Amino acid sequence: MIATPLPPGPRARVPGAHLWVFARDMLGFVCRLKQEYGDVVAFRLGPERTVLLSYPEHLHEVLVRQHRAFQKGRRGDVTTQWLGEGLLNSEGARHQHQRRLLQPALHRQRLAHYAPVMTTHAARLSQSWQDGDTRDIAPAMMRVTLAIAAHTLLNADV
Repeated sequence: MIATPLPPGPRARVPGAHLWVFARDMLGFVCRLKQEYGDVVAFRLGPERTVLLSYPEHLHEVLVRQHRAFQKGRRGDVTTQWLGEGLLNSEGARHQHQRRLLQPALHRQRLAHYAPVMTTHAARLSQSWQDGDTRDIAPAMMRVTLAIAAHTLLNADV
C-alpha cells in the first residue's frame, strides 16, 4: 500500500489541543488555518484526522463530482458531535433525503425573493447599533441569520 502524503497543516504539541481551540472559536480557527496553510489543510480534531478544503473547486470535486469516493466522517465523530447529522455531515440515503427536502427552498427563482428579506433584517440589525459601539459580531450574525432563515424558509418571525 502506498501512503498518500498529507497536505500541510499544524501539528498539535498536546493531544486534543486543536479540538479545544476549535471549540472556543470555530470560525477563527479555520480562518487562521486557511491564512497560514492555504486552501487545503490537514490537522487533527481530537482523534480524527481532518482535512479543511477552502477552494470552491476542491469542494465541488469532493461534494459533487466524486462524492462516493469520500467519507465525511464516521458516526459519532467530532464533526457530528459539533454539527449534528444535518445535510453537511450526512451520507448516502439520509443525505439525499435531506437534500431533496431543502432543494426547493434554494431554487434560483426562490433565492431572488430572499434578497429583500435579507436586506430588511440586515438594516434592522445595523440600525440597532450606535457609533463607537464595540460588538461581538459572531452572535449578532448568528441571530440575523436565524431570523432570515426563519422568515424565508418558514415564514416565521423569531
